[in-house]
Amino acid sequence: MIHIIRAIIAVAFIWFGLEQVSEDLYATLSNGALSFRVSGIANIWASYCAPLIGIVLIVHVLMSLARNGNSDKFFQRGALIVIFVISPILTFGTKIILSIKSENYVECQELKRVSRWNSYQIYAISDNECQLINKKMNAK
Repeated sequence: MIHIIRAIIAVAFIWFGLEQVSEDLYATLSNGALSFRVSGIANIWASYCAPLIGIVLIVHVLMSLARNGNSDKFFQRGALIVIFVISPILTFGTKIILSIKSENYVECQELKRVSRWNSYQIYAISDNECQLINKKMNAK
């Protein structure tokens, strides 16, 4: 039963993490977008950690079921590597690419959000595009 619960948690981590990081990845990998959002470093870091921890947890569950190796040690080491090595590399790579990309765009000051839980800036190709985005967001 515990394996099923762990698998569900792992899938949730992967699902929600990919949902969260997808916008930053799209902004990083796309060219010619009219606008894009750049999340704060902590948000990007957590967004990369979640699906990667989920993958480590799935491997942990499979190792536990197969009784192959020390699954607890694998999970502990895997989680530490994800949190302190892989996620920071992906985070800073994403942040650097988005910073370079944002030099060709205008920051939409009225759409900037700074809070404890979710900080981001929105960049657009022009001030007119910022105004259009602002109208769309206020209409919701």
